[in-house]
Amino acid sequence: MRPVAVFAAAVVICLASAAQAEPRVLRYEIRKDGEAIGAEVVRIAKEGESTVVEVENHTRTTVLFMDFVFDQTRREEWQGATLRRMIVDTNDDGTRSRLEAGRSEAEWTVTVNGTTERRPAASLPLVLWTAKVVEAPSFFGTIDAAPYRVQVARLGEETLFVAGGSVAATHYRLSGDIDRDLWYGADGTLVKTTFKRKGFPIEFVRVAP
Repeated sequence: MRPVAVFAAAVVICLASAAQAEPRVLRYEIRKDGEAIGAEVVRIAKEGESTVVEVENHTRTTVLFMDFVFDQTRREEWQGATLRRMIVDTNDDGTRSRLEAGRSEAEWTVTVNGTTERRPAASLPLVLWTAKVVEAPSFFGTIDAAPYRVQVARLGEETLFVAGGSVAATHYRLSGDIDRDLWYGADGTLVKTTFKRKGFPIEFVRVAP
């Protein structure tokens, strides 16, 4: 093969590898009573056989002259379809916490601000970006690791108008210790969720693929 052809082939391979390495980014607008109050960004990157997910959530709102702040950054490390490790830093109205969780075959070991607890290996943190949550038998919180017992109901297929177009999504409802309505696209990622926080209706809506 001629040197020029070899160089061209190498460039093509490098460009293809770079394209494969680009993380997928999911962007959501956070709304209270239909008004935008924040945003969440989910970055999903393949690293060999593993997937690393980084989530940033920043919310600001005022209710009855009181300011509310919520900031959270989260790193998830997946092996195939199994979440193995998670680190979360949260500022919830000035209360700061750090959660570190690691999963063995037997159990989760979860440490929140230096205090360690155990959770069943089959449990899943409440990471709503993925439809894997509707398959889990139980959950724990991403702030304080509180255990949740929840029933999951599949409500059927719907068409949502988000991200500048129509999206086919499957509607699920979580009820019990927490209540959430969740819509997932055909690829298993979150399109929309609705719930109540401090008595106010909140929704996360996809604004970009």
